[in-house]
Amino acid sequence: MSKKTEPERKTEEVEIVRLSSEGAGVGQIRGKTVFVPGMLPGEKGTVTVTEEKKTYLRGRLVKLERISPARRLPSCAVFEQCGGCSVQHLSYEDTLQWKQSVVRDALLRIGRLEVEVRPVIGMEDPWEYRNKAVLHCDRRGRLGYYAKNSNDLVEFPHCKLLPQTMNAKIKALRQVLGAGKYDVQEVVFRENSRQETLICLKGKMTGEEADRLSRAIRPSFQAAADIRGEWQADTGLPDEKCSIIIQQGDREMPGQGRPSLKGDQGVPSFGLPFLKENINGLMFKVSYNAFQQVNLRQTEVLYNTVLQMAGRSQGQADKDKSNQETPSGVEGTEQSSKTADKEIADDKVDDHTVVRKRIKQVWDLYCGIGTITLLLAGMAENVTGMEENSLAIADAAQNAAENKISNVKFIEGRVEDRIGEQKDRPDLVVVDPPRAGMNKRVIAALLDRKPQSIIYVSCDPATMARDVGMLANGMEIPEGKGAGLKRLKGAYRVVEVQPVDMFGWTESVECVVKLERR
Repeated sequence: MSKKTEPERKTEEVEIVRLSSEGAGVGQIRGKTVFVPGMLPGEKGTVTVTEEKKTYLRGRLVKLERISPARRLPSCAVFEQCGGCSVQHLSYEDTLQWKQSVVRDALLRIGRLEVEVRPVIGMEDPWEYRNKAVLHCDRRGRLGYYAKNSNDLVEFPHCKLLPQTMNAKIKALRQVLGAGKYDVQEVVFRENSRQETLICLKGKMTGEEADRLSRAIRPSFQAAADIRGEWQADTGLPDEKCSIIIQQGDREMPGQGRPSLKGDQGVPSFGLPFLKENINGLMFKVSYNAFQQVNLRQTEVLYNTVLQMAGRSQGQADKDKSNQETPSGVEGTEQSSKTADKEIADDKVDDHTVVRKRIKQVWDLYCGIGTITLLLAGMAENVTGMEENSLAIADAAQNAAENKISNVKFIEGRVEDRIGEQKDRPDLVVVDPPRAGMNKRVIAALLDRKPQSIIYVSCDPATMARDVGMLANGMEIPEGKGAGLKRLKGAYRVVEVQPVDMFGWTESVECVVKLERR
């Protein structure tokens, strides 16, 4: 019986006018919007329509007839198959302008806010910047990323976003997994600035199978922790140190709010279940499944942006107070304003230290391992961090103790559950929620407490715009069972929007937004 062949699709011409938020070229075919991955604004080409919906089409590029001057040759051998990068065919400078427009469009379209968005702060070198890689493993022991919108595995010879040291360890692990049958489904690589590596293998293995895998890995990495809790290693690479964790079992992993696999808490096969990292002059312990920004170079840029906005927020509060104390039109109002700004500048010793504690009460919501919490402690009397990941909150408390910072406290639990229990009213709230954004109960609590300033850190422009829009324009919440909806008035205005490129060559962009109470 002969195989049924798909009918040949006819080609159609399209001209691309812009990029979508996912990096696909956007044009028109037969009066419908069409999305074509791989095409850039200004380009013309022939495409085949692969999907047709009522209001839009998806197409596949067949041939380029006019090429954009912004086009570059992708550096990755599997760029077209891999789901990791989306715009390696676009010049880096143009990706920054595109990401700026994505943030601006999200705020306008979703948040209904027409505000200035500053140019994206880019990287000097947008390669080998990731300190974390999540790879998937199939039954044949192949290790790679997933293709975009698919569970198809894409192997890669060398990932240009990862350091050379991490690529070398991936190559070594491939040999181990390919030689034996292990039920490994996911492998997470993490590396710090000292090139110490933590590798977590996740799968539904028995204890015996996990032990066999551990013994197979040891010759490749030869790592162990000594009694002082430091790493000793000889991987055949210069100055390399490595720890291995294997997770197995059928229970939910404790301490992980959104586990990708089921299993019990990982027990180190050898080494320690955490890394340490120096960020802005403070040392942080990062457990194997606690959140950490994946780009250390840009992390300091991001956090300095938060700290500078926090300083300016307090400066504005001081100016407001001065203006209230000095009657309008009296000479000296402008001088008071300048003095408040000068005091903020004089207080700063460097990018993250403030000598005089200016802000009375700060909340850091979704605080993770306490990075922003501890950095803000230098400019506040009291800082409270809230986080649901139990391992992360334990790290945060330990990080405060090891850095000898005593004016902070940490509260474990879902932010939407714990925020209502707090009796104090913060002057400044910093939020850095997961990609899904803030729970509506958190937004409602902020509108109720009305802190002077809110700084929103986000890696998803769409959910950020939604949440910021509710803080500015108001929102509806259930008033009670069967009682309908209650309208909460917006209380904030957006005063600064600063995108930071943490994820070069991808559609993702980090963003810091400062809001002030009206």
